[in-house]
Amino acid sequence: MLLEVSCLFFSQARSTNEIEMQALLEFKSQVAENKREVLASWNNSSPPCNWIGVRCGRKQERVISLDLGGFKLAGVISPSIGNLSFLRSLNLADNSFGSIIPREMGMLFRLQYLNMVGYNMRI
Repeated sequence: MLLEVSCLFFSQARSTNEIEMQALLEFKSQVAENKREVLASWNNSSPPCNWIGVRCGRKQERVISLDLGGFKLAGVISPSIGNLSFLRSLNLADNSFGSIIPREMGMLFRLQYLNMVGYNMRI
């Protein structure tokens, strides 16, 4: 019985981390191709906690902070950002995205800090 519970816990943690990884990779895919090189560490060969601009919690290794301020990114903010359910801090300052802020950002119930200073939104 204990083994089943442990397996279930690790299975859920793994699938949750995969959801976060896919959300971040989807975010990257919406960044203009000529601006993506700064996100080169964002790939399937390493966990998101090792990616530039991503910080994770210590216990569960869930994404708690996304600091992309000053990266001069352009493109679209992917709605997949709403899948980062443990996100507490989001810094998108000094970037240029060409769409409205996706409503899925409203699903970030743990978000405590949002920096969009100098955010150049092209509509």
